[in-house]
Amino acid sequence: MNIAPGTARRLAAARDIAAVLLFCALVWLGGSAVLGSPYLQKERLTRREAAADIDAFFSRIDKTHPLPRAGLTPESWDGLRRAAQEEADLRLDEFGRITVRDLAYLLYKAGAGLGDANTRPLWRPRRKWKDQELKYPPFTVDYRLGKFVIDAAADGELAGEELTAIDGVPFETYIAPLLGRISAADARYRRAAFCAEQGFWWDISGLLEGKQAVRLNFRLPDGKVRVKEAPLVSAWEFRRLAGTPEHVRPKLLVSRGVAWVDLPTAAYNRSWRKACDAVFAQLRRQRVSALVLDLRRNAGTDARAASYLLSYLAAGAGSPARGQDEIYSGRTKLLIGPGTANAAALLAARLRALGAAELLGEESGGPRDAYSPPVTFKLPHSAMSFSVSSRKPPEPAALAVPDIILTPALLSPHKGDARAFVLERAAADIHTQKQGRQQPQSVLK
Repeated sequence: MNIAPGTARRLAAARDIAAVLLFCALVWLGGSAVLGSPYLQKERLTRREAAADIDAFFSRIDKTHPLPRAGLTPESWDGLRRAAQEEADLRLDEFGRITVRDLAYLLYKAGAGLGDANTRPLWRPRRKWKDQELKYPPFTVDYRLGKFVIDAAADGELAGEELTAIDGVPFETYIAPLLGRISAADARYRRAAFCAEQGFWWDISGLLEGKQAVRLNFRLPDGKVRVKEAPLVSAWEFRRLAGTPEHVRPKLLVSRGVAWVDLPTAAYNRSWRKACDAVFAQLRRQRVSALVLDLRRNAGTDARAASYLLSYLAAGAGSPARGQDEIYSGRTKLLIGPGTANAAALLAARLRALGAAELLGEESGGPRDAYSPPVTFKLPHSAMSFSVSSRKPPEPAALAVPDIILTPALLSPHKGDARAFVLERAAADIHTQKQGRQQPQSVLK
């Protein structure tokens, strides 16, 4: 095709302009990534900079948060602001500076004073792969039926036992400084939220720094209390106990015709939706007869995530609308607990009301009035991100109540393992379903 000389010149000019714009965009994006790198962020602030960041934190909450929380008066809110400034002054070094870590620690306490799970700093330390400092306990805990239970431990003898005290102090009293910095609307969710991020809280607080070992009191099934001294571990050893960090995408495992989907969060974005689509596509391909959805550590704040999952699990419910061939037709079980909140609690409550799933575990916890996604801001000097609840929830309050409470007596044949119990129950349902299909054929014969 012949192109006129004038048209060719215009096309060449457009190509050159596009190339220049692309180059500028790449430079801008690359520069933003470099400047935003955690390795280039400040590690210490002057007293003036810290005071300015604290003022910016409270001012942004004043302008954005929809309404005061129950029991929080203007005087008590001003008291939180003054307490933050005073704590910052106490943490200044000999040069009048404060670390960003310490600033985050005191702002977590200020955010927790509002009583909702969404208004809080989002600061996290850089991951240290070779940190040999001993400041982590040799175990992880889980919150079950009102008790802190050792979930995994370097000493296998401790796993599954109720932890009652550390160094002679009741465990909940020992971690009270941490619980008081976790943004939550109720105590059950606060304890579950600690367990979900316990590695971070042990790290930022430094509660165990300077010790070589801790003395543990744990209660045996017969009610007797034993005392045992256990050495502290490094960050790397603690990560081995705690497992991989929290996943933002669903994790699918299929065994004996039962699919176990671990869904620790519900971030309603394109990546998360694509991951959910892939999970349900795999369930259809493999013709999985039973699905277990683990929501015990899911406190996603966007109600659209609940609606999206609901559209796959119940015909005619949720959005977007799906064809009959897309909807999962097998038996569904949901594992819930005190860490199930917001959108996850809403999903569980709806599925139970529709009769589309069996709920196992404990009553959901957490705020039941904060399904709107919070707004994220940055502080001017530390560049620390923080989130703030911004508007009233678009959904009614949700509380998910289990059909079956997983008590220690119920789990005892499985050594307290809820996963083993639920998988066995799901496999039994499949077996019963198959027998029901075969019985009419035998009668005809």
